[in-house]
Amino acid sequence: MHTVELYAHVRRYVAVDHHSQRAAARHFGISRDMVANMLKNAQPPGYRRTALTSRSLTAGDRHGPPAMSDIFPGMLASIQITQ
Repeated sequence: MHTVELYAHVRRYVAVDHHSQRAAARHFGISRDMVANMLKNAQPPGYRRTALTSRSLTAGDRHGPPAMSDIFPGMLASIQITQ
């Protein structure tokens, strides 16, 4: 993964210093496709959480899986917490 600083250097090298994308790729030792992606995006892509899909939920319940207390009603009564 490339750093935010590298993105900034590449963007400046091409946009401000008026070098070609090919020259930037050669200068920084990265592919021309990566230079194109760096010019398209201001920051490196990071992890983005996606929303839950209907496939990730159970088929019968669209609000999520059932709680453990619904499956085992007597379980919580039998658990003792000690300190």
